[in-house]
Amino acid sequence: METPQIVDETLKKIARGASIVFLGTIVGMLFGFGSRVLVVRYITQSEYGIFALAVVLVGIFGAVATLGLAQGATRYIAYFRGKNELSKIKGVVFSSLGFTLIASILLSLVLFFASDILSTRVFDKPELSTPLKIFSATIPFSVLIGMLITIFRGFDRVDVKVYFQDILH
Repeated sequence: METPQIVDETLKKIARGASIVFLGTIVGMLFGFGSRVLVVRYITQSEYGIFALAVVLVGIFGAVATLGLAQGATRYIAYFRGKNELSKIKGVVFSSLGFTLIASILLSLVLFFASDILSTRVFDKPELSTPLKIFSATIPFSVLIGMLITIFRGFDRVDVKVYFQDILH
C-alpha cells in the first residue's frame, strides 16, 4: 500500500467513528432527556432530589469500583495489539474484568448494607435508604458494561460505546 492510501483509509475510519459517536451521543441525550421528563412528571421535587442523590452516590461507588483500570485496559490492549502479543491482551482483558467485577460486587454490598447509615447519619434523609438499596444492585452491571466498552475501545471499536453507554444506559 502507498502512504496516501493508508492516510485516506485512516481518515475515513476516524470520520466514521466520530460520526457514530456523535449520532449516538445525540440519541443518548434525547433518551436521557425523555426519561428525566417521565420521572419528573410522576414524582415530587423532594423525591426527585432523593433520586438524583442516589444516582450520584451509585455513580461514585461505580467509579471507585473500576479501580482506574478502564483507562489502563484500553491503553495496554492497543499497545499489545501493536506488538501482536495475543496472550498479554487476554491477560489484560481477563484481569481487568475480574478485578473490577469483584470490586463492584463488594462495593455494591457495602452500599446496600451501609445505606441506612448513609441516609440517616450523613445526609439526614431516611427516605434515601430504599433507593440506595435498589440502585446498589446496578453497580456491578454498570461497571461491567463500562469495562467492556473500554476493552472494545482498545480494539478500535467505538461503536460499542454508542450502543451500550449512550443508548442502552
